[in-house]
Amino acid sequence: MEVADPTVEEIIMSISKVLAGIALAISALKLMQIGYMFLLQPATKKSDAKESIIPWLIGVFVCVSWLSLGQWFIDLFKDFKSDPFV
Repeated sequence: MEVADPTVEEIIMSISKVLAGIALAISALKLMQIGYMFLLQPATKKSDAKESIIPWLIGVFVCVSWLSLGQWFIDLFKDFKSDPFV
Protein backbone atom coordinates (compact mmCIF):
# COMPACT_ATOMS: atom_id res chain seq x y z
CA MET A 1 0.00 0.00 0.00
CA GLU A 2 1.54 3.29 -1.12
CA VAL A 3 1.07 6.52 0.70
CA ALA A 4 0.35 9.37 -1.67
CA ASP A 5 2.65 12.33 -1.29
CA PRO A 6 0.72 15.45 -0.42
CA THR A 7 0.99 18.20 -2.97
CA VAL A 8 2.24 21.65 -2.15
CA GLU A 9 -1.31 22.94 -2.44
CA GLU A 10 -2.61 20.47 0.14
CA ILE A 11 0.20 21.30 2.55
CA ILE A 12 -0.27 25.06 2.21
CA MET A 13 -4.03 24.80 2.56
CA SER A 14 -3.82 22.63 5.68
CA ILE A 15 -1.30 24.98 7.28
CA SER A 16 -3.34 28.05 6.38
CA LYS A 17 -6.52 26.50 7.81
CA VAL A 18 -4.78 25.82 11.11
CA LEU A 19 -3.26 29.30 11.22
CA ALA A 20 -6.59 30.90 10.33
CA GLY A 21 -8.34 29.01 13.10
CA ILE A 22 -5.72 29.99 15.66
CA ALA A 23 -5.71 33.64 14.53
CA LEU A 24 -9.49 33.92 14.58
CA ALA A 25 -9.76 32.26 18.01
CA ILE A 26 -7.13 34.54 19.54
CA SER A 27 -8.69 37.60 17.91
CA ALA A 28 -12.17 36.69 19.14
CA LEU A 29 -10.88 36.18 22.69
CA LYS A 30 -8.96 39.46 22.62
CA LEU A 31 -11.96 41.39 21.28
CA MET A 32 -14.12 39.83 24.02
CA GLN A 33 -11.57 40.98 26.60
CA ILE A 34 -11.64 44.50 25.17
CA GLY A 35 -15.46 44.44 25.25
CA TYR A 36 -15.51 43.35 28.89
CA MET A 37 -12.91 45.98 29.68
CA PHE A 38 -15.12 48.58 28.01
CA LEU A 39 -18.19 47.47 29.96
CA LEU A 40 -16.54 47.26 33.36
CA GLN A 41 -14.31 50.36 33.31
CA PRO A 42 -15.40 53.78 34.47
CA ALA A 43 -16.08 56.42 31.83
CA THR A 44 -12.59 57.92 32.11
CA LYS A 45 -10.91 54.64 31.09
CA LYS A 46 -13.37 53.61 28.38
CA SER A 47 -11.39 55.57 25.83
CA ASP A 48 -8.48 53.12 26.29
CA ALA A 49 -10.76 50.26 25.25
CA LYS A 50 -12.03 52.21 22.25
CA GLU A 51 -8.48 53.02 21.17
CA SER A 52 -7.42 49.37 21.30
CA ILE A 53 -10.34 48.01 19.24
CA ILE A 54 -9.32 49.56 15.91
CA PRO A 55 -5.75 48.11 15.78
CA TRP A 56 -7.09 44.65 16.64
CA LEU A 57 -9.73 44.82 13.90
CA ILE A 58 -7.07 45.92 11.41
CA GLY A 59 -4.86 43.04 12.60
CA VAL A 60 -7.65 40.50 12.05
CA PHE A 61 -8.20 41.86 8.54
CA VAL A 62 -4.48 41.64 7.74
CA CYS A 63 -4.20 38.06 9.08
CA VAL A 64 -7.16 36.83 7.07
CA SER A 65 -5.88 38.61 3.97
CA TRP A 66 -2.40 37.06 4.24
CA LEU A 67 -3.82 33.60 4.82
CA SER A 68 -5.90 33.83 1.67
CA LEU A 69 -2.86 34.86 -0.41
CA GLY A 70 -1.47 31.30 -0.31
CA GLN A 71 -4.40 29.95 -2.31
CA TRP A 72 -4.21 32.93 -4.67
CA PHE A 73 -0.55 32.21 -5.48
CA ILE A 74 -1.29 28.54 -6.04
CA ASP A 75 -4.09 29.41 -8.44
CA LEU A 76 -1.87 31.95 -10.20
CA PHE A 77 0.92 29.49 -10.97
CA LYS A 78 -1.25 26.41 -11.55
CA ASP A 79 -1.76 27.12 -15.25
CA PHE A 80 1.92 27.67 -16.10
CA LYS A 81 3.83 25.00 -17.93
CA SER A 82 6.82 23.38 -16.30
CA ASP A 83 9.13 24.97 -18.88
CA PRO A 84 7.99 28.45 -19.95
CA PHE A 85 10.49 28.63 -22.83
CA VAL A 86 9.12 25.62 -24.74
